[in-house]
Amino acid sequence: MAQSSETFRGEFPLPDLDATAALGRAIAGGLRTVPPVAHYDLYRLKSAREMEELGFEDALDRGAVLVEWPERAPEALPPEALHVRLGMREAGRLARITGPGRWAHDLRSLPHG
Repeated sequence: MAQSSETFRGEFPLPDLDATAALGRAIAGGLRTVPPVAHYDLYRLKSAREMEELGFEDALDRGAVLVEWPERAPEALPPEALHVRLGMREAGRLARITGPGRWAHDLRSLPHG
């Protein structure tokens, strides 16, 4: 399947729990399937080959996958992955998001910062 080369980039202030929950709802609403959700924390990963042992590909085939420490195995991530990086700023947290261009539509209702 062909992927769009357009990339979405956005910053979203998360001053409180309500803003964080709204971001989560917007991301969930943008998923293209009614997915089971798997979580992978790659902090202790020694090599990207371990991803196969963890069943990562199967989890991707079944639904959505949340990955902490994705830089431990970047080649295992699909090109359509949405990247959410949380950081701090004066008024609370900030989510920096990059991914396929279609996310611009899915996240358009959120306040940008």
